[in-house]
This record gives sequence, C-alpha cells and structure tokens, in this order.
Amino acid sequence: MGAEAVPAAETKGWAAGGTHRGRNRANNEDAFLCACERGLFVVCDGMGGQAAGEVASQKAVEALDELLSADRLKEMLAAGEEAVESTLCQALQEANEHVVALGEQNTSWAGMASTVVVALVDGERVHVANLGDSRAYQVRGQQVRVLTTDHSVAATLVAQGELTPEQARTHPLRNHLTSSLGIAEPMTPGYTCVEAAPGDRIVLCSDGLWDMLSDEEIARITASHSEPQETVQALIAAANEAGGRDNITAIVVVVGERQDDP
Repeated sequence: MGAEAVPAAETKGWAAGGTHRGRNRANNEDAFLCACERGLFVVCDGMGGQAAGEVASQKAVEALDELLSADRLKEMLAAGEEAVESTLCQALQEANEHVVALGEQNTSWAGMASTVVVALVDGERVHVANLGDSRAYQVRGQQVRVLTTDHSVAATLVAQGELTPEQARTHPLRNHLTSSLGIAEPMTPGYTCVEAAPGDRIVLCSDGLWDMLSDEEIARITASHSEPQETVQALIAAANEAGGRDNITAIVVVVGERQDDP
C-alpha cells in the first residue's frame, strides 16, 4: 500500500488516526478527527453521489470540531454524566441539522448523509455516541468489546432475535442504515459510558474496517502493536489485504497515557 495507506494524521503518541480509500473505490468518503488535546475523536463515513458523501463526512467532522470545543467539554464534564450524554447527543443533532441544511442548499448534494461515531476519553472513562454503523471498540489484551450498536436493518433483526450476530455480518442488509446524519426526521443517537483500564485501546472505525475484519481480528492486530500509529497502519493494511471493498478509517487511543488536560 505504500505511503498512501495512512495519510498524515494528528498523533501524540497516545492516539493516532488514518484513512485509506480501499482497493475498489476511486475516492474516499470517510473523514476523521483526532483532537488529542481535548480527548475528542470522531470518525464519519459519508454517503451520496457526485462527491456528496465526501462533503457530508467532512462537514460533519468540521461541525463537531466546532460544537465540541475545549470550553464546552470542560463545562459538561464538570456538570456530570447526564450533562455529558446530553451534550454529545445534542452535538450530533446539531451536526445533523447542518448536514441537512447543506443538502437543501445545493441540489447536487441532495440526500447526502454520513455515519458518525464520537469518543471522548476523560482519564479512564470513555464516553461514546454514534449514528449509523461506524463503530467503537474497547480492546484489552486479546479481549474485545463493541461499544456501539449499529443503526442498520441487520442490527435491528439481531435485536429482534431474527438473526444471530454472525449471520448479520454477511446479511445483505447489514449496511442498510436506519439512522445517520443527514436525515430530517427525529433521531436518537446511541450513547454509552464505560470504565477503561490503563493500557486499554479504544478503536474507532468505519465499516470499511469491521466489514473486512472480524472483531477478534481487530483485537488481535490491536494487541500486536504498542504504538497507536503502527496499530492504525496494521489495521488498514489488514482490511485492504482482506479485500478493501470500501474506504477504511481507524483511530486508536491508548487509555491512561494522555499527557494533556482537555
């Protein structure tokens, strides 16, 4: 894959991110943010014709970067858990309104949309909010835990007991989303907060990664590398080697190694 595998990304030793267009796509509709000084990490996967997907994901990242400023994050963390959930979910609502408005203003962008997963790492507490099927994982040694629930038809069928998680991975509707940024109707973002131990890895990714690699493979590769940037490169390389059918984006955060205040 060469140098193209992971373009220059923000990295501070304890966190890194990268993206690649994959082996079968002419362009890259993923976007990501590593705001290490704030402990804020975002992955978005855009959808839409005429480059609208690229616009949706990039504008969503830009909106969240502005909405979740250092001052706003400090204020919400000081206010407690309910304030964190409310603020992160409200930021996704506002980013959604922004993407919807852009689509309405430009007919070539009509119908554009984007998935989103946001992680805020506050010491050994990790707050995650999402819409769509970009995911967050917690990796401890060889053990892996999915922190997000996909907003997809296949995930709904799993929740209803009509599919097993294994069947959902190959189901034809696994990438058919039930919620994302860019929809006008009301939506409810997913949210969770977990305790993490020092050394745990938090992995955020687009479906171009998890659709190519099993959860266990993601854990194995993550556990095999100590540096976040090396881990990101290895994950993207493995997804491409497995087929690289879609754009691939990954962020890896090492819990407990942060040196900056948010």
